[in-house]
Amino acid sequence: MAAIEALNGTFLTLKRFSMPTGNDTRDAVALSLSDGTKLVSAYTLMIKWIIMHFWALVVLCGVAFFIGRKPSHNRAAVTVQIWNTHSSPTNVALLTARYILHMRGEIWYPIMWTILAVIIVTSSNVAPILLTDYLLIGNSAPVNPIAIYVPDIVNNSNQQNIELYILQIPATFRAASAVPPADSVTVSEAGNLTINYSYQVSGTEFGLQHAPDLVLKIEGSCTAEYGWWDPRSPLYTDYYFPFGDTNAALLDLWAVSTRDGGPPFPKLNLALQSSDTRSNSSYAMLVSSIGRFSVSSSTDPWYQTGHSPGTAAEGSPFNVTAGRPPLSCWETNTWFYRGASANVNNLTSIPNLVLPGILQQTLASSLGVPMIFNVAIRLGRSALASSATGLPNGGFDAGRSSVYQDMQHLVQTSYMATKNLLAETTMYQDIDLYNLRNIVANPDGSIIDGAGDFVVSSPDLMTFSVRTLIVIPVVLVGLLILNIIVGLVPTPWRMTHALHASVLYSHLHEAALAKMNAGTEAEKASAVAPGANTPYTRRSAVAFHGDRTAAPIKPSYTKAGGLQWVPVTKPVAQPASERPSQVSG
Repeated sequence: MAAIEALNGTFLTLKRFSMPTGNDTRDAVALSLSDGTKLVSAYTLMIKWIIMHFWALVVLCGVAFFIGRKPSHNRAAVTVQIWNTHSSPTNVALLTARYILHMRGEIWYPIMWTILAVIIVTSSNVAPILLTDYLLIGNSAPVNPIAIYVPDIVNNSNQQNIELYILQIPATFRAASAVPPADSVTVSEAGNLTINYSYQVSGTEFGLQHAPDLVLKIEGSCTAEYGWWDPRSPLYTDYYFPFGDTNAALLDLWAVSTRDGGPPFPKLNLALQSSDTRSNSSYAMLVSSIGRFSVSSSTDPWYQTGHSPGTAAEGSPFNVTAGRPPLSCWETNTWFYRGASANVNNLTSIPNLVLPGILQQTLASSLGVPMIFNVAIRLGRSALASSATGLPNGGFDAGRSSVYQDMQHLVQTSYMATKNLLAETTMYQDIDLYNLRNIVANPDGSIIDGAGDFVVSSPDLMTFSVRTLIVIPVVLVGLLILNIIVGLVPTPWRMTHALHASVLYSHLHEAALAKMNAGTEAEKASAVAPGANTPYTRRSAVAFHGDRTAAPIKPSYTKAGGLQWVPVTKPVAQPASERPSQVSG
């Protein structure tokens, strides 16, 4: 994606689009940062609910299976406990772990449930973190077509060319200030004072919605040409033969002078040659560094210095000598797409390319001239890396400067400017002040269809995968429905209703009353108010009683007897042998 932040109003949210990633695209939708944050929170809760519904299904199936297989006393107790605490996997893990030392013959059972519960607890905490890798896929959105402006670069008057130059300068400086990804650009030195460079920009980096695997490959090379310098050059001025043409007229010679002043900067000249499959451009780059004062010495081809005793008092004892060699350069720009290739200006010749014609025209209008050529001109006196060492007196530090560093800076800036090419069409300001036609606009001012078939990026955006947005709620609803259906099946799942605490209590209640009613007259008389003998009504997981009087039993704990359920009775004087016995749970 482009390395610049899109301005508000230049992108569309809540609109489905194709998000370029790698050599493919993903179905996506973009939201504002505030709305996206809320949506992420909602989906985090959904993930937790999915895990809990899955856990409920595991418990339902596991409990129904094990409780119906003639369980031992301990396994039955553990199973009942799991069923009544399964809404909290943490509690299940803690409670089942306590049985590990007391079920030596069946130790696998509490260990199994402890491990399952720990997995669920871990998953419910980790899954929402991992969710973002599948839900959030970037911070891009489809461009708002009305924000696109591509100024016409042909058939302009001198005044219009000046306006065009002014409009394009900010984009170049944004590219120069950006840091390119590691290994995105290759710049290397070879023999005979030669510097080779290359880089490529994919459709994904351009932001193309439907041609992410389109690739623009740029290769170039520059060689220092000492033979182009005219030895007849006067003092303080260097003349050069254009592309080595020693027969050139005096007025056609290229010149640099000490009167240029300031830190070193490049002067460029261009020659274009094209074919059907390749775009081969030749250009020459001179450096205006002659006579510049330096605080240190250098032997670099562009910054070789000699002594300048007259400036020693100013702290700049060196100056750049005459005859610095210009660079003779060539560059090829070629499109590649699924086995086919084309000249940078002939993108329409590539078969089956899903790219609107207006976007092809936009790319061609900006790439017809080597980007490094335009970058060097637009950056002006800031084009070279050596300008960063400039001094107030017009001097610089030649010892820290080199032609290699300058070329590396220009190539990196060219890569970023190429990558940002489409996104920059939304960044122009005050376009109403200039008389330059927008080539992507119809005569009525509307934008030509297809001109907005790319994306822009902003930290104020959150891009979501549509597939993930759909899958998570579907899985959640599916698990919820499955739990409901399985819970309603008559057998074997319905037996789990008997394990609910309220149902178990109702049976305990009735068993206690039955024991009391089978006892002595004194026990019957003290067995609480009339109506208590009415049986419970049980429906699914609920058990309720028609009588509102006090329950006949209650939980109790004694140091000697431990936890027990004991009758709730009014003390009656009876022989010790006839006192009601306790009912253990």
